Amino acid sequence: MVSDYLNGMNQAILEIDTSKIVKMVEVLQTAKKNSKRIYTFGNGGSGSTASHFACDLSKGCGIRAFCLNDSMPSITAWANDSDYRVVFERQLFLMDKGDVIFAISGSGNSQNIIRTLKAAKDKGIYTIGLTAFDGGALKDVANLFLILPTKNMETAEDLSMVVCHIIKTALVVK
Repeated sequence: MVSDYLNGMNQAILEIDTSKIVKMVEVLQTAKKNSKRIYTFGNGGSGSTASHFACDLSKGCGIRAFCLNDSMPSITAWANDSDYRVVFERQLFLMDKGDVIFAISGSGNSQNIIRTLKAAKDKGIYTIGLTAFDGGALKDVANLFLILPTKNMETAEDLSMVVCHIIKTALVVK
């Protein structure tokens, strides 16, 4: 079982579309150069990765990066007073044209993620999505997306962190 998981991870890593990662690095580098902000977000394990990624970008790369799911009072207030589907979308008032929003979603179908990406694009915010399985609705709404080559949620979460660490490492070098 352990070997099967690791072999699956190794195979998936070899199948990642690295050209999309290069493009993500370019987009984030341009945002940094133009003093724009990066906003990350996700649900569950993807939310944890989004939080970790925002920390890496700010601490390790000098990018003004923030994670939309890091404020539990904001999340629970909007969920309670409105609807959970808007907990990230309502935070778009923080963003300016030219900022970048980076969504992480294993399935690519979470309504709060999709609604936020659509609204962000309407506001002139560049949208990036990181997902797995078949890409879900995310692939149809993000300006740039990467579908991780797996149909296993645990592997998707591991690969998401790998991709985020690749991006961070590339941004430190530039």
